[in-house]
Amino acid sequence: ERGYSVESGVLGPPFAPTIATFQDSLYFPTTPNTYETTYAFGGPSDRTSDNGGPSTAGVPPGVRPGYVEEWTLSLQSQVRKNTVAELSYAGNHGVHLNGFYLADQNFPNTPEARGGFPPNTRFGESFQEHSAGMSWYHGLSGRIQQRVQQGLTFTVGYTWARSEDTVSTFTGGPTDSPVPQNSYDLAGNKGLSNFDRRNRFIVNYLWDLPFGHGKKFLNQTGVADAILGGWQWGGLATIESGTPFTVQLTGNVSGIASSSADRPNCVADPNVGAPQTVEEWFNVDAFAPNTKIVPPTGSPYKLLGNCGRNIVQGPPVRNYDMTLAKVFSLTERAHLEFRTDFFDVLNHPNFNTPNRYFGTATFGQITSAQLPRLIQFGLRLSL
Repeated sequence: ERGYSVESGVLGPPFAPTIATFQDSLYFPTTPNTYETTYAFGGPSDRTSDNGGPSTAGVPPGVRPGYVEEWTLSLQSQVRKNTVAELSYAGNHGVHLNGFYLADQNFPNTPEARGGFPPNTRFGESFQEHSAGMSWYHGLSGRIQQRVQQGLTFTVGYTWARSEDTVSTFTGGPTDSPVPQNSYDLAGNKGLSNFDRRNRFIVNYLWDLPFGHGKKFLNQTGVADAILGGWQWGGLATIESGTPFTVQLTGNVSGIASSSADRPNCVADPNVGAPQTVEEWFNVDAFAPNTKIVPPTGSPYKLLGNCGRNIVQGPPVRNYDMTLAKVFSLTERAHLEFRTDFFDVLNHPNFNTPNRYFGTATFGQITSAQLPRLIQFGLRLSL
């Protein structure tokens, strides 16, 4: 039988009092056996394709709560009567960040010797929490804000930032492995954060259009004012760099047998000379198969890939939202607001992450995008 699921259990030290086990590909001998004896028996010494027992998760002693050290410096000046300019720097450093690692990951293959076996062959992979994660952030931003002048308010801002870490989220995320490629070298997992955006430019504004009673144009009452007067036009434009992602293999070739964490080799920078088309977003020729070792005796084997984590830049985001709104006075106290919201009004395609699995037929191709233009109408009655 395979795929046996254990919902929960209790273990003594060094594990936390309660743990949960995941449904996994458990190893059961061909000869009929009970679950208890199978668990005690464990699995094969080489877990490259089959785990050696139930996969467990726990919180070992010594896990510490994380914290973040922050520092900022800001300069602000009023350059005109209604205009303020600001230049600021922000930095932070995260310490003891939490993440997952495999406490008994198979030893990876090395040029000197084949790996593919765990420290203890009696047990399956054990997903353990750790607090060894670290992060670094530096950002420089500028902002110009104009308060209401002739009915117009706007803010223009730009941020250059760089965020790095050894673990971005507790379980990796959709563009990264849930565990490090090598759980015996957590510091080697350092790379750009999953959410790193190098450049970000925004403009937002709100303008009371100069039409209708008391305004510069069509300064009159009656039907013209009721139809054309009192409108507000607002918008938000966002242009930002794409987030990075990790190129991985669909399986494990280096003996680690841990949630498809293997990466290929890199022979060039995949962002240099990248076509950036839906057919090939990054330079797919920058990647190569993992190094093969042919020992004097025994069969050949492959090593861990030398590609780093989050080294490929994803598609940028260019989005423009717009709104038109008008308030109709029905009585002295009753008002009716009508508004139309345009999300991605230019209907510019913002692509999702391309296929990041080396060796697959669509490697490097973009096959999906974010939502297209959306128009929303609304009415609100205030009494």
